[in-house]
Amino acid sequence: MVVNEQNHFAPFQGCDNYRLELYGLPCPEKRPTLHIAEDAGPEKVRLHWSTAYPGYQLQGKPSLGGLLLINFTNVATSPTVIGGEYNVTNTAATNQGFFRLRKP
Repeated sequence: MVVNEQNHFAPFQGCDNYRLELYGLPCPEKRPTLHIAEDAGPEKVRLHWSTAYPGYQLQGKPSLGGLLLINFTNVATSPTVIGGEYNVTNTAATNQGFFRLRKP
């Protein structure tokens, strides 16, 4: 990877503050981490995970009764990509239950 400075107002002056983000490089030995945040607005919940793990499906189930690994169903809301993360935002009432990421 090669990174070049692009400062059209002061070329070759350098930069004291920068940020480099790289997405889309999965780590095969790791699995994504599913996060939950209340920052989506009043009564809303955001579930999110890194886009470095494409192909994972968000699944949910209302309780952990019965067999733990079965009876999860795909969440109907398709994720949107914002800032290098897949995001699914629903009302807090809709997001009650248990969630996981599964790669078919």
